[in-house]
Amino acid sequence: MRKKLMVLLVAVAVVGGVVGAKVYDNRERNLGEVFALYTEEFKGMSFHVEGHPEGWRTLEKKPVEELQEFLGRYQVKKMKDDDWDSNVSSEHGFTLDISNGHKSLHAHVMEHRIMWRHGYFYVLNGPIDMEWVEDFNEKYGE
Repeated sequence: MRKKLMVLLVAVAVVGGVVGAKVYDNRERNLGEVFALYTEEFKGMSFHVEGHPEGWRTLEKKPVEELQEFLGRYQVKKMKDDDWDSNVSSEHGFTLDISNGHKSLHAHVMEHRIMWRHGYFYVLNGPIDMEWVEDFNEKYGE
């Protein structure tokens, strides 16, 4: 009897852990907080706005902090891989690479959705203000 109870408790703990991890992964997130994970011990950032011939790179933390603050206005939620439409030709966006020496982030940020190594995300309170992005690009990229 005691052995059955232990097996049952272990099974419940495993199932609870798996379900909890799935719920945690699919929760609503603040985009600025997500990017903050990669800006600790910041080493460099590359930035390229679609439609511009060239991107730019910086080793200064100020532009990264400004971008992180801007992105903090937006909430995102993970979408199912099947919901991702690879035809993004109608959306404006930018690509971003941030390195901190330990890990790096490569993200493609569009007005209504984002793609990075952790999957695909909806921008819940978008669209992302691409006019701000264009101004940011001009300020630091040229």
